[in-house]
Amino acid sequence: EHTNMGVYRRMHDVKAVVNGEPYYYKILLTNRPDYKNGTVLPGIQEVRIENGVAFKPAERAVAYPTASKVYIDGKETEFEAYTIGGRTYFKLRDVALALWGTDKQFNVVWDHSVKTIINEKLYYGAIFLTSYEPYVTAGGEMVKGDGTTKQAKLTTTPLYLDNKTISLPAYNIDGHNFFMLRDLGNAFDFNVSWDRDLRAIIVETGESYDATT
Repeated sequence: EHTNMGVYRRMHDVKAVVNGEPYYYKILLTNRPDYKNGTVLPGIQEVRIENGVAFKPAERAVAYPTASKVYIDGKETEFEAYTIGGRTYFKLRDVALALWGTDKQFNVVWDHSVKTIINEKLYYGAIFLTSYEPYVTAGGEMVKGDGTTKQAKLTTTPLYLDNKTISLPAYNIDGHNFFMLRDLGNAFDFNVSWDRDLRAIIVETGESYDATT
């Protein structure tokens, strides 16, 4: 696939078998300057190995409000965030709004008319993420939470990044989808790190994603 801007993109489907279980991935090859050839986007069925153990998020969980500080390009930004299973999740539309105007801005659109078949199951509606496109507000962004624990349900809504299906672990809390910042950083190629001195999450849109930081 070639765009009229001279950008090369080709998506390959890859199947891997781990302990007899099949997992599916998409590998994106592109000359887009903020991607590296061979960037792996999580597939329809996601498996993530952490410390030798496969990470599989629970379908239902308790979400605990967290007060983690976040700096985006040096500016402190307050988010409604929750800790689920030891990981921090942020509202997708809040992140999109916070990155508006940066080199890694992206738009979020919900389209209820789309039908998607994943693993022979039909889903109605989908979330579309578009790189570099200014975010269009839908209302309710950057609203502070009430500080109480919530019930979280694993999101099964199909997710598209630049019109290609991807799978990122996410939870629906009070009707909103929450994602991990590192996953979004990997998808849109901005860096996310932890500053022990500031005890804060650092987002740098001018740097490529680095899983080791």
